[in-house]
Amino acid sequence: MGFGSFATLNLDEFLEREAAPEELWIFIHIPKTAGSSFASEWSEKRQPYRNIHVDYEDRDKPYDSKLECAVDQFIADAKATSFRACSGHITMRHVLRIRKAIPRARAISFLRDPVERVISDFRYARTPAHPPYREFVRQFPTIESYVDSEASQNKMFKFLAPDHKMPVTELFPFLDESMSFIGLAEMYPMSFNILMRLTGPNRLPTLHKGKTEPTENNNVDRSPDLIKRIREANAHDLAMFTFVKERMLARREQWRASLTATRNAGDDAPQPANRD
Repeated sequence: MGFGSFATLNLDEFLEREAAPEELWIFIHIPKTAGSSFASEWSEKRQPYRNIHVDYEDRDKPYDSKLECAVDQFIADAKATSFRACSGHITMRHVLRIRKAIPRARAISFLRDPVERVISDFRYARTPAHPPYREFVRQFPTIESYVDSEASQNKMFKFLAPDHKMPVTELFPFLDESMSFIGLAEMYPMSFNILMRLTGPNRLPTLHKGKTEPTENNNVDRSPDLIKRIREANAHDLAMFTFVKERMLARREQWRASLTATRNAGDDAPQPANRD
């Protein structure tokens, strides 16, 4: 059971085996990987739902400590509320803690091409939409200074690896057992639809949230040197992205055929979610 079966079974068999609408599903929201768009639509169908987040304006505690408290609160609240979903900028370490309390909880996530993710992360963090953006601009005056910092490097790996010292080759079998599915921002409709079918209704995406608005402070020149620099600094993320992309490409035609079949069936066809 897990993401490994996505590689060994055909798509319909995978969906039949892995679907678990009544279980708790945990969405590991890695920044700038289409997570805001997904969580907005998905959470509406997975009530009761909890967004595990922290207050950036609270300066009394470090961010990591506040996130630990938020996870602790969710675990405590789950004793009284049968949550069907939760999401947030939580890591695999937090997922493993939640699973100690709720062993059958399933984990899902999205990845994105590391070059696009790092540039998007940098641009977003320099806008007022990111509360501590003034501090970020002072700390990282250029895209190069951000790319060279540990804060930007291999962020997807750091979110999904239980141990940051784990070799990336050892991470793959761990993900096969620990994750139910990992989608790609670059293959968003397919990823969204599979995740929806694993957790409930057969739907396609309708929203695009979290798009970073251009400002005078977040323009980036995508030079060949910059792209090379990002790729070299994010080798683990690049390996993870390639690992998932190969699996998604191998199932793309099966997904297209499945989508056509359900559309032709009529009542079971995937429909866009209702807009409020």
